[in-house]
Amino acid sequence: MKLRLPLLLLLVAFSAKAQRIVVVPAPNKAAASVNEQVYSALCEQTAAECVDFQAVTTNKKLDWKKIKRQRIKWVLTSKYRASPAQKGKPAQRRLNVVAQNASQQVRSRASFPLSKSSTLSASNERKLRQTFSKSLKLRRQAPAPTPDILTFDASQAELTPPPPPPPPPQHSPRHAAVAPPSKTKAPEKTKAPEETQAPPEAKANPYPIFSAEFALHLFQHKLEFANVSTNNLRSFHANIQAVPALKAEFYPLAFADLGLASGIGVDFNFGMGLGLKTKDELNNSFPMKWLLLEGGLRWRLQFSKTWRAAVVPMFGVQHISLSHGALEDGTVLNGFPDMKLTALKIGLGFELPFASDWVVIFGDFAVLPVLSAKEILASPYFSEGSAFGFEGKLGLGVKVVGPLYIRLSGFMSRTNFKLNAAPGAEYVADKAFYQRIGAQLGLAVTF
Repeated sequence: MKLRLPLLLLLVAFSAKAQRIVVVPAPNKAAASVNEQVYSALCEQTAAECVDFQAVTTNKKLDWKKIKRQRIKWVLTSKYRASPAQKGKPAQRRLNVVAQNASQQVRSRASFPLSKSSTLSASNERKLRQTFSKSLKLRRQAPAPTPDILTFDASQAELTPPPPPPPPPQHSPRHAAVAPPSKTKAPEKTKAPEETQAPPEAKANPYPIFSAEFALHLFQHKLEFANVSTNNLRSFHANIQAVPALKAEFYPLAFADLGLASGIGVDFNFGMGLGLKTKDELNNSFPMKWLLLEGGLRWRLQFSKTWRAAVVPMFGVQHISLSHGALEDGTVLNGFPDMKLTALKIGLGFELPFASDWVVIFGDFAVLPVLSAKEILASPYFSEGSAFGFEGKLGLGVKVVGPLYIRLSGFMSRTNFKLNAAPGAEYVADKAFYQRIGAQLGLAVTF
């Protein structure tokens, strides 16, 4: 009797500090057996005080006001998931368990594979108990007190009858008051059920933070006037021009996972072509220069974390300059206006990756409302007029290694001018257009 009293006092002390929890069973009929296993692991094998989940529900839904009034520490909710069998793969069954506090904040969650009979294996049942006992700080159930060790008296062995077997240990009063969530009998543990492997989870692709591309543009471009009434306007035509270009994109909100807002970013594009020349009727060669500057906002809408397909609305400004210089003696090329187009760029792009991101189809289309077009829409050429443009691109990217891709695309850009010449003007024409058609080959990297 000397050991019973301290053990009894220790058991009472632990019971006084036991946490009150609610174990909400999965509503599926197929989960009846595993519900009993979860209840046994968390309520019978720990020192937690389990409250019947029906005592904290209203209209079959959890009532968080009742949970707070009854001083419930943790609410553990189970969900049963089953996927049908597929070609070459058996049906998959899993049990997801989430632990929340009275403020509905998630403290811990875990997922366990189920056998064909929708039950936990012995090892997974033990893992469930250990996982939530550790994260929720639930103590193991204290063992039942053992009888005192008696001294054996050989002289009275024949006279003293053997003591009757001790009664089976009773549940604590708090457990007796709470019924298990289901009355279905647990399966006999004659043979451990075989575990089914969990389906491989799809790898989450994070939102890109930065990307850059160095490319070589090869294109044909020309500037032509239509319905010209005078012979002093010059058109321009170049079969091919090579222009190196650098493009960069930055998404600062991608450092924090903000969902679709993580795709808001900025972009910048720069290209410059040198070495081009044009000749006049006297065969004089005038040097020419071509320049591209672009910048603006873009919103990369990636609707899935496991597939990097995206739609990309864009809004920015584009500036294209096509100018010629003078000869060494100061001679300039008359009748050929320098073109300096500044336009808004409003467009929509897309990205479609395939083969685990090894192949990417991409493209975009944009309209170009022209804000200014010097020197064409200015004196002494055409002080009145308007311009509007569009451009499109379609390409294919192939992964080389890691985040490095080779990208090849074709593109077209065209700006149409409506020209109004004043009576008696030196230069007379009704229309004009500037057009670029070509291809782009580059190396791109994305982080």
